[in-house]
Amino acid sequence: MVENEALDMENIHLNLRRADYRDIGFTYELMHCCLGSYFRRNTQEGWSRQKFREGYCPERIIIIEHEGMPIGFIDVEYRENEAFFHNFELAEDYRKGFLGIKLAKHFLERARLNGAERASAKVFTNNRCLILFRRLGFEITNMIEEENTFVISKVLES
Repeated sequence: MVENEALDMENIHLNLRRADYRDIGFTYELMHCCLGSYFRRNTQEGWSRQKFREGYCPERIIIIEHEGMPIGFIDVEYRENEAFFHNFELAEDYRKGFLGIKLAKHFLERARLNGAERASAKVFTNNRCLILFRRLGFEITNMIEEENTFVISKVLES
């Protein structure tokens, strides 16, 4: 991934950039807004600020900006021949239309170009983003009952 990349999607000019520690507040708030209730309903520990801080890895995170403001982020970890998507979050105003699907396709193509043969993620079983992943060809490969999550994956075509 280049340090800065410009994209035009859905007639919206976006900038992608590598995260740093200054982005922790934005990523925390967006993830809490999008997933906090899922963590509280589906896990014993609930939403944990400390666990978020411990798991924050800016070297894996790409910030998505529109008009100079962050509107989302994606957290991808490369493991051998796999791209594991920890998080893909967009601000509510940007979840309408096909922007999320187009961005997801862009990041899947990036993963393929970076040598990944498979993309995987964990999704809460009751999270509606599962619909997006299914549209993109992901299949449920496992269920982690104690977390109420599915492990989903997709072979990346060369």
